[in-house]
Amino acid sequence: MRERKTSTRASRGRQPAKIAEAEFDAGSLTEPIMVSDLAEVSGSGRLSVAINGVTMGKVTLDFVADQGIREGKRLSRSEADEILAAVNRTVVLDKALDLLAVRSRSSRDLRIRLRRAGAREEPITWAIERLLA
Repeated sequence: MRERKTSTRASRGRQPAKIAEAEFDAGSLTEPIMVSDLAEVSGSGRLSVAINGVTMGKVTLDFVADQGIREGKRLSRSEADEILAAVNRTVVLDKALDLLAVRSRSSRDLRIRLRRAGAREEPITWAIERLLA
């Protein structure tokens, strides 16, 4: 009798690519805290932001416009924390867009896949709401 092979993700060794969230303690920044670099990321509709010479990651253009972020802008620690949160939301949004590029997905399916990839609930909710809007 021949054994039947099952083809599951686990048996093929494929796991969803993990989301790499930026981790940075704004408390470790020395005064003055300021935006040291804001550069366009070619072809992505994103801007790379650095604070005190440390690249935080990519943020959306509308976040930069809404927050009035520009090179040389002085920041409070809470504003630096908000930039880091925006970087993490953008990572989750980009992962969601990658998943949707493969095929259409329901909000529920997208939420499950983003959780499996290691995203936290707040950025998942933000990304899904943004995509639905």
